[in-house]
Amino acid sequence: MKKLTIINSILLLLFIGLGWTYTYDTDTPAGTDAPSVIDDRIREVKDAIQERLAIEHVFALTGSEVSGANTGKHSAITCTSLTSTGALSGTTITGSGNVAINTNKFTVTAATGNTLVAGTLGVTGIATVGDGSLLATSAAPTTDAMLANKKYIDDQVGTKEATLVTQATAGIFGAWTTLDTASAAFTGNSVYRAQCDGIICAYAVSAEISGLTDGSNPPTTIRQLSSATKTNLTMPVRKNDYWKITTTNTIYWLPIGTGGCVKQ
Repeated sequence: MKKLTIINSILLLLFIGLGWTYTYDTDTPAGTDAPSVIDDRIREVKDAIQERLAIEHVFALTGSEVSGANTGKHSAITCTSLTSTGALSGTTITGSGNVAINTNKFTVTAATGNTLVAGTLGVTGIATVGDGSLLATSAAPTTDAMLANKKYIDDQVGTKEATLVTQATAGIFGAWTTLDTASAAFTGNSVYRAQCDGIICAYAVSAEISGLTDGSNPPTTIRQLSSATKTNLTMPVRKNDYWKITTTNTIYWLPIGTGGCVKQ
């Protein structure tokens, strides 16, 4: 008999650990039950309901009562599955843990509203945004990795386009001159530094003429060379490069934009 009692106790413990302590049975009380057991059945129903609501709800017993300011609120939410039926709503949903989205990712459709991320959103994969997506402001980017908005691009293109239109209308060449920035005539075998891009035109009579230009002072790279009884040359010069014409009678400087040539 003692051995049987021990076995029954073990079975009871297993039942408590694997299932509900109190059975919620819609077939009780039976119509044949005596009126004297109705109070027992009512308590059984209360116990069964309390036991189930206490799972992921604030619904614990204090003595024989369920009480407390947070009674009935969710303590956690665990779903065997979550479908599109119904909604989770509220003015603010807060929590200290993480929200894990598995397999099918996280989707908010246009019909259900917008999603606002007030903090910094980090995307380790590739982010694809829809047509018409907007940046928060039209401010210009300040670092190389920032996205450039339409206004910034338009402003940049518009400025350059306006400059090109102005130059095309007004002409990109400056005035012809035979003088350096000190108002002295250009002379052969002298070195000059160009303040802007431009073109050198020079000629000589009965002498070889050569044009040298590069970033060195004096320049050593011959760009133009001719030899005849009457010779001339035309040579482009880059801004801030040095140039020199050998054995000439006349030298002309034609600036592209504004700038002269500084004798060295």
